Amino acid sequence: VAPSVDAALFGAEVVCTTTAATEPIVARRWLAPGAHVNAVGSCFPTTRELDTETVAAASFFTDRRESCLNEAGDYILAAAEGAVGPEHIKAELGEVLAGMHPGREREDELTVFETLGIAVEDLASAELILRRARERGVPAESLPDSPAGPRLAREAEARILEIAREDRPDLVGRCSRCRRRRL
Repeated sequence: VAPSVDAALFGAEVVCTTTAATEPIVARRWLAPGAHVNAVGSCFPTTRELDTETVAAASFFTDRRESCLNEAGDYILAAAEGAVGPEHIKAELGEVLAGMHPGREREDELTVFETLGIAVEDLASAELILRRARERGVPAESLPDSPAGPRLAREAEARILEIAREDRPDLVGRCSRCRRRRL
Protein backbone atom coordinates (compact mmCIF):
# COMPACT_ATOMS: atom_id res chain seq x y z
CA VAL A 1 0.00 0.00 0.00
CA ALA A 2 1.38 3.38 -1.00
CA PRO A 3 1.42 6.24 1.51
CA SER A 4 -0.29 8.60 -0.97
CA VAL A 5 -1.94 8.69 -4.38
CA ASP A 6 1.01 10.48 -5.97
CA ALA A 7 3.38 7.83 -4.58
CA ALA A 8 1.14 5.07 -5.96
CA LEU A 9 1.12 6.70 -9.40
CA PHE A 10 4.85 7.41 -9.53
CA GLY A 11 6.20 5.70 -12.64
CA ALA A 12 2.96 3.81 -13.34
CA GLU A 13 2.40 2.90 -16.97
CA VAL A 14 -1.28 2.06 -16.50
CA VAL A 15 -3.61 3.70 -13.98
CA CYS A 16 -7.17 2.48 -13.39
CA THR A 17 -9.52 4.71 -11.45
CA THR A 18 -12.58 2.85 -10.23
CA THR A 19 -13.77 5.05 -7.40
CA ALA A 20 -16.88 6.98 -6.45
CA ALA A 21 -14.80 10.15 -6.02
CA THR A 22 -16.56 13.47 -6.41
CA GLU A 23 -13.35 15.53 -6.71
CA PRO A 24 -10.17 14.72 -8.67
CA ILE A 25 -7.97 12.04 -7.16
CA VAL A 26 -5.46 12.03 -10.07
CA ALA A 27 -3.37 15.08 -10.92
CA ARG A 28 -1.56 15.47 -14.23
CA ARG A 29 1.74 16.17 -12.48
CA TRP A 30 1.66 12.68 -10.93
CA LEU A 31 1.42 10.84 -14.26
CA ALA A 32 4.51 9.58 -16.08
CA PRO A 33 5.13 10.32 -19.75
CA GLY A 34 3.37 7.67 -21.80
CA ALA A 35 1.00 6.66 -19.01
CA HIS A 36 -2.45 5.32 -19.84
CA VAL A 37 -5.44 6.00 -17.58
CA ASN A 38 -8.61 3.90 -17.59
CA ALA A 39 -11.17 6.20 -15.95
CA VAL A 40 -13.99 3.91 -14.87
CA GLY A 41 -15.58 5.38 -11.75
CA SER A 42 -17.31 8.65 -10.92
CA CYS A 43 -19.57 8.38 -13.93
CA PHE A 44 -21.93 11.25 -13.22
CA PRO A 45 -21.81 14.71 -14.81
CA THR A 46 -20.93 16.37 -11.51
CA THR A 47 -18.24 13.96 -10.27
CA ARG A 48 -14.69 13.36 -11.42
CA GLU A 49 -11.56 11.36 -10.74
CA LEU A 50 -9.20 13.25 -13.08
CA ASP A 51 -8.15 16.87 -12.83
CA THR A 52 -8.70 19.22 -15.75
CA GLU A 53 -4.99 19.25 -16.62
CA THR A 54 -5.00 15.46 -17.06
CA VAL A 55 -8.02 15.54 -19.35
CA ALA A 56 -6.65 18.46 -21.38
CA ALA A 57 -3.16 16.95 -21.76
CA ALA A 58 -4.35 13.49 -22.76
CA SER A 59 -5.31 11.92 -26.02
CA PHE A 60 -8.85 11.22 -24.89
CA PHE A 61 -10.79 8.10 -25.89
CA THR A 62 -14.20 6.89 -24.79
CA ASP A 63 -16.59 4.01 -25.33
CA ARG A 64 -19.30 6.29 -26.77
CA ARG A 65 -19.04 10.02 -27.56
CA GLU A 66 -22.68 10.78 -26.79
CA SER A 67 -22.43 9.20 -23.36
CA CYS A 68 -19.17 10.96 -22.62
CA LEU A 69 -20.50 14.39 -23.63
CA ASN A 70 -23.58 13.96 -21.44
CA GLU A 71 -22.48 11.83 -18.47
CA ALA A 72 -18.70 11.81 -17.92
CA GLY A 73 -17.87 14.32 -15.22
CA ASP A 74 -14.14 14.07 -15.98
CA TYR A 75 -14.83 15.40 -19.49
CA ILE A 76 -17.85 17.64 -18.74
CA LEU A 77 -16.16 19.54 -15.91
CA ALA A 78 -12.96 20.06 -17.94
CA ALA A 79 -15.13 21.33 -20.82
CA ALA A 80 -17.02 23.66 -18.46
CA GLU A 81 -13.66 25.13 -17.45
CA GLY A 82 -12.90 25.78 -21.13
CA ALA A 83 -10.02 23.30 -21.30
CA VAL A 84 -11.51 20.95 -23.92
CA GLY A 85 -14.28 20.77 -26.49
CA PRO A 86 -16.03 17.93 -28.35
CA GLU A 87 -13.12 17.66 -30.80
CA HIS A 88 -10.87 16.65 -27.88
CA ILE A 89 -12.35 13.14 -27.99
CA LYS A 90 -9.99 11.38 -30.41
CA ALA A 91 -12.08 8.25 -30.98
CA GLU A 92 -14.44 5.69 -29.55
CA LEU A 93 -13.01 2.35 -28.45
CA GLY A 94 -14.77 0.61 -31.35
CA GLU A 95 -13.09 2.96 -33.83
CA VAL A 96 -9.68 2.05 -32.42
CA LEU A 97 -10.47 -1.69 -32.45
CA ALA A 98 -11.77 -1.46 -36.04
CA GLY A 99 -8.57 0.29 -37.16
CA MET A 100 -10.35 3.56 -37.94
CA HIS A 101 -8.09 5.40 -35.47
CA PRO A 102 -4.56 4.36 -34.53
CA GLY A 103 -5.01 4.94 -30.79
CA ARG A 104 -1.70 5.84 -29.16
CA GLU A 105 0.53 7.59 -31.67
CA ARG A 106 3.65 8.31 -29.60
CA GLU A 107 5.41 6.39 -26.87
CA ASP A 108 5.37 9.40 -24.51
CA GLU A 109 1.71 10.24 -25.21
CA LEU A 110 -0.62 10.42 -22.20
CA THR A 111 -3.83 8.56 -23.04
CA VAL A 112 -7.14 8.39 -21.19
CA PHE A 113 -9.95 5.92 -21.81
CA GLU A 114 -13.12 7.30 -20.21
CA THR A 115 -15.64 4.50 -19.94
CA LEU A 116 -19.19 4.77 -18.75
CA GLY A 117 -20.09 1.19 -19.53
CA ILE A 118 -22.09 0.07 -22.52
CA ALA A 119 -24.30 -2.98 -22.28
CA VAL A 120 -23.08 -4.40 -25.60
CA GLU A 121 -19.48 -4.30 -24.32
CA ASP A 122 -20.54 -6.12 -21.16
CA LEU A 123 -22.39 -8.70 -23.24
CA ALA A 124 -19.46 -9.20 -25.60
CA SER A 125 -17.13 -9.64 -22.62
CA ALA A 126 -19.52 -12.11 -20.98
CA GLU A 127 -19.87 -14.06 -24.23
CA LEU A 128 -16.09 -14.28 -24.59
CA ILE A 129 -15.69 -15.46 -21.01
CA LEU A 130 -18.48 -18.06 -21.36
CA ARG A 131 -16.90 -19.33 -24.58
CA ARG A 132 -13.51 -19.63 -22.87
CA ALA A 133 -15.12 -21.38 -19.91
CA ARG A 134 -16.68 -23.94 -22.23
CA GLU A 135 -13.37 -24.38 -24.10
CA ARG A 136 -11.65 -25.09 -20.78
CA GLY A 137 -14.17 -27.70 -19.79
CA VAL A 138 -16.28 -25.92 -17.21
CA PRO A 139 -19.30 -28.26 -16.95
CA ALA A 140 -22.34 -26.95 -18.82
CA GLU A 141 -24.57 -27.32 -15.77
CA SER A 142 -22.24 -24.93 -13.90
CA LEU A 143 -22.55 -22.10 -16.39
CA PRO A 144 -24.82 -19.16 -15.53
CA ASP A 145 -27.18 -19.85 -18.45
CA SER A 146 -28.04 -23.21 -16.90
CA PRO A 147 -31.14 -23.89 -14.78
CA ALA A 148 -28.85 -25.56 -12.20
CA GLY A 149 -29.75 -23.19 -9.41
CA PRO A 150 -28.18 -20.40 -7.35
CA ARG A 151 -25.41 -22.47 -5.74
CA LEU A 152 -24.06 -23.68 -9.05
CA ALA A 153 -24.45 -20.20 -10.50
CA ARG A 154 -22.27 -18.78 -7.69
CA GLU A 155 -19.67 -21.49 -8.25
CA ALA A 156 -19.80 -20.86 -11.98
CA GLU A 157 -19.40 -17.12 -11.49
CA ALA A 158 -16.31 -17.73 -9.35
CA ARG A 159 -14.79 -20.06 -11.98
CA ILE A 160 -15.67 -17.74 -14.87
CA LEU A 161 -14.17 -14.75 -13.05
CA GLU A 162 -11.03 -16.81 -12.43
CA ILE A 163 -10.78 -17.50 -16.17
CA ALA A 164 -11.47 -13.84 -16.93
CA ARG A 165 -8.71 -12.72 -14.56
CA GLU A 166 -6.28 -15.02 -16.38
CA ASP A 167 -7.31 -13.97 -19.90
CA ARG A 168 -8.43 -10.36 -19.49
CA PRO A 169 -7.73 -8.93 -16.03
CA ASP A 170 -8.64 -5.48 -17.38
CA LEU A 171 -12.27 -6.58 -17.77
CA VAL A 172 -12.89 -7.69 -14.19
CA GLY A 173 -13.88 -5.32 -11.41
CA ARG A 174 -16.69 -3.89 -9.37
CA CYS A 175 -19.12 -1.20 -10.42
CA SER A 176 -18.15 2.02 -8.65
CA ARG A 177 -21.79 3.02 -8.18
CA CYS A 178 -23.37 -0.12 -6.79
CA ARG A 179 -20.23 -2.19 -5.94
CA ARG A 180 -21.66 -5.26 -7.71
CA ARG A 181 -19.19 -7.42 -9.59
CA ARG A 182 -19.19 -6.64 -13.27
CA LEU A 183 -17.30 -7.74 -16.33
